[in-house]
Amino acid sequence: MSTAYENVSCFIFDLDGCIYAGDDLYDGAKECIALLQLKNKRVLFLTNNSADSAAYISEKLNTMGIPSVPADIITALDLVGFYLYNRYGFIRAAVVGTAALEESLAKCGHQVVALGTQADCDFVVVGLDSQFNYEKIFQSVQHLQRGAKLIAANMDFNRPGQNFKVFPETGSLYYAIKKAANIQKIEYAGKPNPFAFQYIIDTFNLLPIQCMMIGDNPYTDIVGAQEVGFKTVWLSHHQMYPVELIENPDVIMKDISVLYDQLNQFYGERL
Repeated sequence: MSTAYENVSCFIFDLDGCIYAGDDLYDGAKECIALLQLKNKRVLFLTNNSADSAAYISEKLNTMGIPSVPADIITALDLVGFYLYNRYGFIRAAVVGTAALEESLAKCGHQVVALGTQADCDFVVVGLDSQFNYEKIFQSVQHLQRGAKLIAANMDFNRPGQNFKVFPETGSLYYAIKKAANIQKIEYAGKPNPFAFQYIIDTFNLLPIQCMMIGDNPYTDIVGAQEVGFKTVWLSHHQMYPVELIENPDVIMKDISVLYDQLNQFYGERL
């Protein structure tokens, strides 16, 4: 039995590819969360979802049988607003993304301007946008040519969906704009940016050694968590861990059903 779970009081889960794929809940996910809540462990969800609000995701989890509240869900959609304020103060933003992203930025105190106007802005903020098209690339480039900076909520190029489908993600949209505008700098707020993990430490008054990150993406979930000192669990889904990543996760397993079995045994030995 792994000793990695010793002294962990906060378990932080990725969502897509970890808890669910689209609307399909992974076997063992509901039971795993229930066990941790029964043991009075803090359960948080850290997702690079930049399209949906924490309230929407919380409702989805509750419908799936996983009790949650919006305050325990940290999204790239919200992190980008926090990140911008932390680094630049209040800014004016033109948004490529959903109404929920615009609302989150405004809630942080930023001013949102319409993408297609001549109004000056400090940043073009890119989130997941299912209505992304040539016109939005063009309008974004116009803002950037007038001096705006470009930032992505998250840099994932794709994400897993139902029936093993792969869906384009924010990073693909961001790079289309970046290449069109001939911009070299890359800036984003979500995982693996250490800011996302440090936000959890600061918000919930935690020590890194108390935290364990569970996710399926080694480049975002694992690397980012390791950088701030979290323990890590990689859900491999039968994949090999990338050889170019020097530091291995603390625990590697197939999926969350195995995590449930291990935690059940771990806590059972200590009842």
